[in-house]
Amino acid sequence: MAIYSLLVVFMLVWTYHDAESRGVRGLLVVIPTFMTGTILGVILWLVFRPELKPVPVLVRVRE
Repeated sequence: MAIYSLLVVFMLVWTYHDAESRGVRGLLVVIPTFMTGTILGVILWLVFRPELKPVPVLVRVRE
């Protein structure tokens, strides 16, 4: 039971952070993920998640 609980927490935390990194509110993804039976929710998120937006990297050039 403890391993299952840790797995559920890991999947929900990962889903939250992945949603936030893609510009979606994490809580709006985690709640349905939890309510649909975590594994099914994570699979649905993986199928329907938006594209990752590239983040520009600032580079300093020394002269």
